Amino acid sequence: MGKGKVSKNNVTGFSKKRYLGDDIVVPTLYDGNALKKGSYMTGMVNGKLVVDENGDPRHLKTIGVVK
Repeated sequence: MGKGKVSKNNVTGFSKKRYLGDDIVVPTLYDGNALKKGSYMTGMVNGKLVVDENGDPRHLKTIGVVK
């Protein structure tokens, strides 16, 4: 699987935060170029990457709700 990188300065990245249930989704850059999947923004909840049913990381805009 590819790797992810989280911002050091602003962990949430936005003034509005994205939630999955009661947990905050931390924006993360997914780098799947080695697997021919490209790079895109995804999210981590409680230190784990949010993945779909195929095991691929979900795009950030499809995870949870913005509050």
